[in-house]
Amino acid sequence: MPSLLTSIVLCFYLLSFFLCICHDIWSRTLPSYLLFGLFLFGVPAFLLRLVSISEPFSFRGILQLMLSFAPGALLLLLGLFSGEAVGFGDGLFFLLSGCYIPGLPLLLILLLGLFTSALVSIGLLAYGRWKGKSMRKRSIPFLPCLIPALPILLRAFPSL
Repeated sequence: MPSLLTSIVLCFYLLSFFLCICHDIWSRTLPSYLLFGLFLFGVPAFLLRLVSISEPFSFRGILQLMLSFAPGALLLLLGLFSGEAVGFGDGLFFLLSGCYIPGLPLLLILLLGLFTSALVSIGLLAYGRWKGKSMRKRSIPFLPCLIPALPILLRAFPSL
């Protein structure tokens, strides 16, 4: 993929990423227009990734592309079976991110986000215990926990 096109896709993805984070912090939801924008830009990005793979229609090529969608599908299934303890918006965001980012880096981003959210949750529980308040019913937005994964995200983009 040409570097100018990669830069445009990266800028759009990062803008959408930060807008989704801000919206997730303020309202604990992801707006459909941002997800739709990710989809509209994601289709050409996915097609460009398809062209860049050496043998895109071999079993290995198709598996490599489909693994990009595995973290999002996993989050959507987790949301379905947990009564949306994991939000569908987070699952859709990761599913659409599969258009932009290869599978292994996206899985690493998800794992680092889960680790960060666990640390934040432990911190909130400790704070609640210190103040004598129950924090068990509190929830935290997940997408802001992905901010520490930005170096992985930026490193994944040249391999589009």
